[in-house]
Amino acid sequence: MENEVELLKKQIVELQRENEILKSGNVFTGSSREHDLLLRLFDSVKEYVYVADMETYELLYVNRTLEKDIGPCTGKKCYQFLQGLEEPCPFCTNDIIRNDPDSSHIWELYNPVLKRWYRCIDRAIPWVGNRLVRYELALDISDIRTAEEEMRRFRMALEASSDAVYLTDLRTGLFVDVNSRAYTQLGYTREEILGMRPEDINIAVSEHGLEPYLRNVLDGRDEGAVETYHRHKDGTLLPVEVGLRRLTTVSSELLVSVARDISERRDAQRDLATRLMYERVLSTCARELLSQFSSLNAMHTTLESLRETVDVCRVYIFENFINDDGQLCCRHRFEVCSEGVASQFGKSELECVPYLPAFSRWAQTLEQGKALSGLVDEFPEEEQPLLRAQDIQSILVLPLKVGGQWWGLIGFDDTRTMRRWTQLDEQLLMTAAEIIAAAIERNRAQKQLEKTSREAEAASRSKSEFLANMSHEIRTPLNAIIGLTELSLQEDLPEGVGENLRASLSSAEALLDIVNDILDLARVESGKLHLEEVEFSLPRFLGGVMRVMRHEAERKGLDFSMFLGRGLPRELMGDSGRLRQILVNLIGNAIKFTEEGGVNVAVECVSSSGGYIAGVQRVRFTVQDTGIGIPEHLHGIIFENFRQADGSITRKYGGTGLGLTISRQLVEMMGGSISLRSEAGKGSRFEVELPFKVAETHACAIEEGEDVPEMLPLRILLAEDNALNRRTMILALKKLGHQADAVQNGAEAVEKAALKRYDCIFMDVQMPVMDGLDATRAIRGFTPDTAATAPDVHIIALTAHALAGDKERFVQAGMSSYLSKPVRLEALKKHLVQLQAGTADGGGADAPLMPAYDAHPVMEPYTGGQREAYRFRRFLVTVAALRESLWSAFDRGNLLELHSLAHTLMHEADKMGAPRVCVMASRLESRVRDARPEEVRPIFLLLMDAINHLEHELLKIFPDARGAEGHHAG
Repeated sequence: MENEVELLKKQIVELQRENEILKSGNVFTGSSREHDLLLRLFDSVKEYVYVADMETYELLYVNRTLEKDIGPCTGKKCYQFLQGLEEPCPFCTNDIIRNDPDSSHIWELYNPVLKRWYRCIDRAIPWVGNRLVRYELALDISDIRTAEEEMRRFRMALEASSDAVYLTDLRTGLFVDVNSRAYTQLGYTREEILGMRPEDINIAVSEHGLEPYLRNVLDGRDEGAVETYHRHKDGTLLPVEVGLRRLTTVSSELLVSVARDISERRDAQRDLATRLMYERVLSTCARELLSQFSSLNAMHTTLESLRETVDVCRVYIFENFINDDGQLCCRHRFEVCSEGVASQFGKSELECVPYLPAFSRWAQTLEQGKALSGLVDEFPEEEQPLLRAQDIQSILVLPLKVGGQWWGLIGFDDTRTMRRWTQLDEQLLMTAAEIIAAAIERNRAQKQLEKTSREAEAASRSKSEFLANMSHEIRTPLNAIIGLTELSLQEDLPEGVGENLRASLSSAEALLDIVNDILDLARVESGKLHLEEVEFSLPRFLGGVMRVMRHEAERKGLDFSMFLGRGLPRELMGDSGRLRQILVNLIGNAIKFTEEGGVNVAVECVSSSGGYIAGVQRVRFTVQDTGIGIPEHLHGIIFENFRQADGSITRKYGGTGLGLTISRQLVEMMGGSISLRSEAGKGSRFEVELPFKVAETHACAIEEGEDVPEMLPLRILLAEDNALNRRTMILALKKLGHQADAVQNGAEAVEKAALKRYDCIFMDVQMPVMDGLDATRAIRGFTPDTAATAPDVHIIALTAHALAGDKERFVQAGMSSYLSKPVRLEALKKHLVQLQAGTADGGGADAPLMPAYDAHPVMEPYTGGQREAYRFRRFLVTVAALRESLWSAFDRGNLLELHSLAHTLMHEADKMGAPRVCVMASRLESRVRDARPEEVRPIFLLLMDAINHLEHELLKIFPDARGAEGHHAG
């Protein structure tokens, strides 16, 4: 661009030279020859030339070039024809050249007629008649002015650019032009940098030369932006992003380089990389600390990760404390060091560092939550000795705030370099300090929580142990009272004594109910009561409840009925034991508080369709009586602990006021609801709604109004190889209302029991393929995960005779009882009734397989003697103590202790010839290995029943042993 301007300037100089030639010519002398010569000269130039009279402004002459562009104009006024004005031009030069006729006047103007810019050369020349006229040579400079304007704008754009711009002549390799940003950015002057080459400032060009650096640009390909470094005048390097373009002009080949300072971008990228690195490390540290802060390894791992990330020599933590003099001090808690750096941990001078007076600045700054950093040489003199003793040159210290209080500090030392800490360092490491402080706070809270939990557990254990101990302190004499009273009532007694004993027995049973209620309430409140989910038959379950409660209702002369609604599923999944407890409580209350009329129980589906819903079914149990009722304003308190509607009720009817409380809590645990509708004197109506899963394999529904059977149907498996006996037993079982499947040998029995759940198995002892004893052992080895039938299912041996020693073999095989062939219908029915009542474990219907006591052969010569009485007195004391310990372990849910006590009891019973207790203790020992406390309840209660039965039997055989039981009961 500048070369073109220079070319035009040369043309102007040439015209000025021509003008000088004209000036140096002969002055007109009036000869026509000279005039013609001058006109021919004017006509020969390409620029505009005209001659005008300085007095009249008349155009005396225009050359051919001007006449060609504007037409004939000789004789017209110059300002009218050339400028389009009505009066002489205000910028007319006539006066100037008149005063200095020997000089040329050069000026520029814009001609509105021609719409062009001109540079004019005016001077006075002699004309015909020796008069002076104005001669003007007008050079069209519109293109020059346009180029100069563009150049001005280009220069302004260059100067306004925040990037450095370099113009390089590719022929000479020199910078021919730069903007001010280019030379100020590198610390040069304009003159200095215009004498330099690209390789003088560009590192890439310095190393590899200009040719490879510019190859793509020279070939016409877009190189795009290239990142490199420019060298400052002081030698430092400046990161830049350079864009290159090739520019071809008339006279030269130029390379335009635009260099953008990317220092801030590089810093931002570096900060981002640092931030990401910190964040990865901090995330790892947070997981490490917050998951396992109590481990010292977790803290050391975290500090080591921070040390490597920050690239320092030492990282440490100090904890604040108050010394014996009441001064605020800090002490060394943790430290990690890089290889070759001396550890300061354990040094006495760092175990108690007072903040005052030397480090008062630290205390003030850190307590405000601010950081301290810098070179040790720049720290106050009083702080330097302790820091220099640790070879610290640069340090960053951050506060640790735990629970909003200043807890201590974390420090980062550099012992090798005079490091300057950046704001980013402080910001990110402050986050690390906050994470560590949060971990410390969490650890402190966790320890406090563990302490509180231990105290709460200790309190709960104390409460449970107290309740268990107190309940058993009460239960032990109650057991003796109930047992001895029952035994006494079997004797012939005077009428008054019998009544007194029956009243005592009733009171003892009431007291036992209170103890059981308190234990249940304690379990519910402590969260130790767990719900089971087992399949149970709804008709069978309700029949059991009816059978238990009907006796109470009949004793008071009350009507007692139960109604089953349409669509109830026969088989449900849930905790039938807790449901029984709820219903017995509600029905028992209804009977207790009703003097006339009756009690009705209704069981219905909640769904409006009347049918059960596949999957989950809500069942409503309604207990309605015609008793004393409850005033409406007392409805809200009867579900509270130890509360009844009226204090007089307790005095008249008795009770603890816990039954409804326990029922409400059990209902809520089972996901249901309980409600009351009652008025004083008009009876009460309790409704309980509970959700149950419907057993998919038994989806048939109960018909509306269907009676609840007295003897509920059982699922029975018969293993008998004789076809006639098999047919006879099946017919008898079906006649009694039971469901029976039959197989021909023990192997088929094991396979069938594994696939289908049975309530009872009749097992012939002698069968082909697998006999009854091996089949029983196999079934006892079942687990809930591998077989449908429970391993403790009731198995009754069927045998034509029982020789000496057969009983022991049956017991060892795991059989529960036996029946002699041929089996009579009445004996079969009696045995099954006992089984449903829970009393069949003691023996068969016609010959008990496991008697309470069987005299040991070794002891037979001493039976009934003093020595025998003494041994059994000791045995009764041992059994009573074991029973108390068993109840205590059961109430506390201590399965390990239950296992050990059951094992001890099993051996004691075996030595003394008590097979039923021995078998029940063995079953309990097996059950507690993989079960929860609530799952061992059935077998545990059977064991307690066996122990009670054993004591009663032994006291009949050995009356002299009463002293032992009486002594223990006392």
